[in-house]
Formats: sequence, C-alpha cells, structure tokens
Amino acid sequence: MPACRNPPLFVSCDSRASSKLDLTPYLRPHMAHMVMARRAGNHGSDTNSVGSPKGTAMKISFRITRELLARIHADLSRPHPFAAERVAFISCGVAAVLNNGLMLLAEAHHPVSDDNYIDNPRAGATIGSAAFRTALQLAYNQRISMFHVHRHEHRGMPHFSSIDLRESARFMPDFWKVRPDHPHGVLVLSHDSMAGLCWYPGQKTPIPVESFSLVGQPTSTIRVTV
Repeated sequence: MPACRNPPLFVSCDSRASSKLDLTPYLRPHMAHMVMARRAGNHGSDTNSVGSPKGTAMKISFRITRELLARIHADLSRPHPFAAERVAFISCGVAAVLNNGLMLLAEAHHPVSDDNYIDNPRAGATIGSAAFRTALQLAYNQRISMFHVHRHEHRGMPHFSSIDLRESARFMPDFWKVRPDHPHGVLVLSHDSMAGLCWYPGQKTPIPVESFSLVGQPTSTIRVTV
C-alpha cells in the first residue's frame, strides 16, 4: 500500500489570546445533532461506512492520561434533567511520528453545559449550535484538534452506531472551516475501552484510531483491530 502523501503535522496547543471569531458563516441554520443513539448495550458497528482512505497507510494513535480519562468518565456519568446520556469534547495537540504515523495528545476535557442539550426523545443526546460554537471557538483560538466524545454503557470494545457515524460526518466539516490544518475526530468510550475515528485534512473518509495509550499507573495500550 503506498505511503500517505499528506505532509506531516508538527503542531501543539497555542494558548495565546485570539480575537473572537464570528462563527455565523460556519454554522448551518438550525444546526443540531443527534450525537448519540439511544441504546441499552453494545451495538454492532456499521463496518461498511468507515475505513482508511484508499492509497494511504497512515496510522493514528491517541494518548491520554488516566487522570484525564477518569474526569471524562465522571462527567459522562452525571445525570441530565432530560437527556439520557452526556457528550463532551476533548482538545488535543498533534505530533507526527515515524513511519507515516500521527499521535493525538489529549490535553483538556470540555463538558457540554446542561442548557446546550435539546430535548429529543428519539436520541440518547442531542446538542444544539451553542455547544458546537463553543468547541469551534476553542479550536480557532488555541490551534488545537477537537474530538467529540460519548460513551456506550457496557464493557469491552465499543462500536459506533449508524447515528454516530451519520451525525459525526455532518458536523466534522465545520471544524475544518475554522481549523483546516488540523485533524479532528470522534471517540466512543465503553467502561473499560474506547474506539475513535480521525478526519485528516484533505481526506473525506475517516481513519480509524489504531491504538490508545493510557498514561499513568499502570501505563497500558489498547489496540483496535481496523
């Protein structure tokens, strides 16, 4: 398989203050996404909908500390007044690694506030434009990659539902409009594992995250069959 022709990225979080971005052109009218399917357990993946782009052998890995992952789980476990489940965003630095690889470095967790959920009984959680506006502003101001995250309530390897895949494909282009030089993506957690998809600049098809490194005591790696 040929090597990916995309140039390597060497980027990191830039905390310098930036001007307020007018996000009106980037948000579609009435933008709201059923970002989580209503579920009671593990659902099979839509394997025909995702995969590595043709002509690329890029390998994506994701690194996160156990302490940050524990905070994310605690946030997603909080009950909401009407939403069945919670979602959040993770800001990440990015580093190129040898052999056509990309390392995503989780840096901070950004919860979605209660009032940014929309009451929609058809889905486990639906969030509106205000939640995305906050995440887009962060990506613009801090030169970071953004990953949407939610959790399936089971143990073992999680899989993206058809709604997860459809809605992530709808909102992911908005992040490229404000931060086109960075990859962005989505993660799905279970109670003891995780899976992810990464949209690399210039690629329309998401690349599955191949491995997750949990940094802390003990340090471990979760490898995903892709």
